[in-house]
Amino acid sequence: MVKYKGKEECEMHYAKYGKIAVFKILQHSDRGIDSPDTHEHSNENIDRSKTHLNYDLKERGGQTAYAYYKQRIDWIAAETKEKTGKSIRKDAVTLCSWAVTAPKDLPEDKQSDFFKAAYDWFAERYGADNIVTAAVHMDETSPHMHLQFTPIIEKDGVRKLCAKDMETRRTLATAHQKLQQHLEQVLGCEVNILNGATEQGNKSVLELQNETLKQQLDEKEEKACQAEERAEQAEKRVKSAEQKLNEINGQYDEAAKGLKDVLDKKAKASEIHKIFGDRETQTYHKNMLEDTRAIGRKAYESLTKANERLQKAKAIEARGAAREEAVAPLERKAQETYRRAKELEEKQEQLIEQRAEELAQTRVLQGMRGIATDRTQRLESYCRQLQFGDGTTALDKFEELERERERQALERARVPKRKNRGWER
Repeated sequence: MVKYKGKEECEMHYAKYGKIAVFKILQHSDRGIDSPDTHEHSNENIDRSKTHLNYDLKERGGQTAYAYYKQRIDWIAAETKEKTGKSIRKDAVTLCSWAVTAPKDLPEDKQSDFFKAAYDWFAERYGADNIVTAAVHMDETSPHMHLQFTPIIEKDGVRKLCAKDMETRRTLATAHQKLQQHLEQVLGCEVNILNGATEQGNKSVLELQNETLKQQLDEKEEKACQAEERAEQAEKRVKSAEQKLNEINGQYDEAAKGLKDVLDKKAKASEIHKIFGDRETQTYHKNMLEDTRAIGRKAYESLTKANERLQKAKAIEARGAAREEAVAPLERKAQETYRRAKELEEKQEQLIEQRAEELAQTRVLQGMRGIATDRTQRLESYCRQLQFGDGTTALDKFEELERERERQALERARVPKRKNRGWER
């Protein structure tokens, strides 16, 4: 929450989205900017006569926000596949978003400066290339900016898609204070930024439950990522052990070859002894024996060292396998927790939709109760007497039209199902 000159408050919200939710999110941000606004919106506060005043602070060279987003994700996916051989997870966070609302008492001539200063701060924080859109909406109750970006970072010289490293709990806790310092420096006035909602009492039970669920999901996601990193490290250690084992096998082969050469020389010495006799071959045989012993000792020492390295490599491989087995249950537990959380969210959405339908039905029935009962009875009797050529009466036609009108009224009163939540992974 932001306070301008210590008077009115300005909301700031942070959210993360997966691939499935991105198109709808960017379509909402694009309202009347890249293309004419022809969509039906559930938000009753939108004033279409002011939609043409919406604008975007991000320059994309003529691309739409979604085209720019897709280009960024396809690029990092190809680079990740080339360097690591792995694909981006289907449920990975590919878009993060900040919603910044201007204070109500902010002078109109200061609004553009306010949003531009906030945009510059976000561009410096995340990198200008990561910014997908910075759409400023002027057609609602309060002017606000939707700033969305791809969470692509560079760590240890390697670029990757990782929302949890782009913004951690620790960095989010200090983001408000840093933005406050930047806004005060640019606008030349006092700006107070509070971290979180101003009053917990203003939130409904459902909102509090959703915040708790989001916190639990973030914790499980962080644990799953840690388990995945541990598994990757174990895999690297196993590969290193296999490489060392191959080196030891090579040394073992060289030692075996040297021993074979020694045995061959010894066999040749025995043949020479048989041909020329003891007197003529004594000196040669003695020298050959000494050389054979020296080569044998060297081969034995090499073989002993190779065997020691082989045992160490096997021990490293065994430890890697044990750590991999320990990581697997944690990953399965994290996946099961995430699945239960998704089921809970779907049940909450079903409950909201059911309550909305009940409310709509109640409103329609209340509107129909104003018809006078005696007049309805006379009209019903008269319509029952009027018949058409197919045998139906005017009353039948009237009841059919009424049923259609009630169905249309229920559809207009129905609250749209919110499939995508601002904090969904």
